[in-house]
Amino acid sequence: MADVRNGRVVAVMPRQQLQARIEDLTNTQLIPISTRICTVKSEMNLFSPVSRLPRDIIFEVLWELSSIFWYDVLEEGTSDTDILYTATQYCYHFPWIAATQVCHFWREIALTEPRLWCHFKMSIHSRAELVQEVFRRSMNLPLCIVIYDSPQEGSYDSDTMQLVLQNLHRVSDLEVPNGLLRLCPEFMCRPFPNLENLLLKSHPERQYSDSYSGSPCLFKNSDFPKLQGTMICDIPLLDATALFQESLLRIGIVQSAIIPTNAFYPQLLQCLALSKNLQELIISDSTSESRDPIIWAELQQVSLPRLQEFRFCVNSPIALQILDFIRFPPGVDFYLRLCEPVWVSRTAVETFVRAVSSFLARTDRGSFREIKLLQSTESSKRNIYMEGDDDFAVETNLTGISAEHVIGRLLDSLPTSDVTNLTLYHFQCSGAIALGRALLPLKKVQSVCAYGTLGPLLVQVLAESCRWKHDVLFPELKTLCLLKVESEILPAHGTIATAFPSWLRIRSNAGFEIDDLEINGEHREWT
Repeated sequence: MADVRNGRVVAVMPRQQLQARIEDLTNTQLIPISTRICTVKSEMNLFSPVSRLPRDIIFEVLWELSSIFWYDVLEEGTSDTDILYTATQYCYHFPWIAATQVCHFWREIALTEPRLWCHFKMSIHSRAELVQEVFRRSMNLPLCIVIYDSPQEGSYDSDTMQLVLQNLHRVSDLEVPNGLLRLCPEFMCRPFPNLENLLLKSHPERQYSDSYSGSPCLFKNSDFPKLQGTMICDIPLLDATALFQESLLRIGIVQSAIIPTNAFYPQLLQCLALSKNLQELIISDSTSESRDPIIWAELQQVSLPRLQEFRFCVNSPIALQILDFIRFPPGVDFYLRLCEPVWVSRTAVETFVRAVSSFLARTDRGSFREIKLLQSTESSKRNIYMEGDDDFAVETNLTGISAEHVIGRLLDSLPTSDVTNLTLYHFQCSGAIALGRALLPLKKVQSVCAYGTLGPLLVQVLAESCRWKHDVLFPELKTLCLLKVESEILPAHGTIATAFPSWLRIRSNAGFEIDDLEINGEHREWT
């Protein structure tokens, strides 16, 4: 076909033929270019170290991204309502999804590895399509599910809950709020053939009253043939007696001031009597004092012959008496944390020392792995604590009582003869001599770390102890670390003796040789 334009004959291509020509150019030119670009990108990826990692290593990286660290029920800075039981691993949704952008290989592993889809945290309002896709990608592997919110005014996604109920037979680890159980009672009527760990918690704002009974007989009609560990948070224990089975190896009980003391401890002993094969027991009690005292004479003793580890956190000196009603086996590891108002008087300190000494005498070869005496203030949390068979740490000035008095009473009464590491945090004391005398029982200390003003004070203590003849402080000391020492008392350069002349007396008179000296993160020379 031709056309005459401006006196010239111009060939005119039919529209369909022109479109076909354009498509042909696209197929023969642009697509190969795109292919070559992809090839170049792929070859460039070969130079990346992350692309040469084995598949199992990449999976471990993604797994670490998906896992969260477990909160110890007695660790500082952890609120009781946020505690997760230490027997399982959960993840917040899927934080490893961002890693799928690294390269195609990583994305393929992340989206096809069933183990990465087995641990997830969901809402009661999560879309059913998302939950169903998660179950599909996880194949038939055991599931670890965290349902993190409670229903508001009876609202929750029924389709989502039905999907969860249909897959309960696959669940090995479950965290569920008590409020959901009350509104969706089917949870308590289904079997849990593979459930190993259960965390049951109440709404954090729920207040306890004598008439409140939560969800009576939780899980009464459920079966837990494989249940090994359970954590119960802020729920009256009598509501959860069905969970206290002989097969349980680990029990954690957290009460956050919603149940008065006189109601909590009788329930506790009654429930522990149902689980006599326990190996690990965790009790965190910040319950409020009741006007009605505990009638200890009416309580019966409970024997836990297989217990290996006992963690106890209380804020009332009265609660220490519960130790007299639990019979522990020889060699149990004991972790204790006491919060104020325990440390408000010398009487409280003496009560604590007597209770713990009596406990040690009855447990026979029981060992302290950790003792924390926590004092909370408006601005910070401060504590005095002993860690392990070979660690001792001290922190803060206690209200109404000197820190060295507490240290002295602890060292006089507790098994600290094998302590090798000492940490002194920020606290005030009446003087170097008083502090040194309190620390004298620690004869095997080889490493000392002191914070703030305690650095110069410790130097003075060591210097003064050189005059004490047979009572030299820390005769086996090898490593000394001073942290957060005020910069104005330290020379920018030169020897440590420039700042602390008493070092020379220590070096010349003491029987020990310090091999490693560190101040504010820098190693220093002695002279």
